Amino acid sequence: MSSRAATLDFENAMFRYRPPRPAEPLGTPRNGYNNPRVIASVDRLQITVSTGERAERQRQIVQLVLHELPILPMYLDAETMAIRKGITGPQGRTGRHVQYSLATWNVNDWRMG
Repeated sequence: MSSRAATLDFENAMFRYRPPRPAEPLGTPRNGYNNPRVIASVDRLQITVSTGERAERQRQIVQLVLHELPILPMYLDAETMAIRKGITGPQGRTGRHVQYSLATWNVNDWRMG
């Protein structure tokens, strides 16, 4: 496991246990972590619209997870990008763009200067 942002996708994938099935005989996540308090917090996060309330819900999830340590991120991924002189617009991925696999997530905003 590398570092990943606390997004709804991450919380769903890592903290919502799904029972075994033929394609995943160990269940998902494979470590079998199943905490009803975390699942309830993820459920509340899914229906929360306000930015402040979402931050509070995510703080609660992180607090529960750091207490029990069902995951332990061990390293950070570093990305580099070479950009030709005169091109403006390339940016690091933040917020909702963190999970994108390419450094060109905002290529539509790039300009030759």
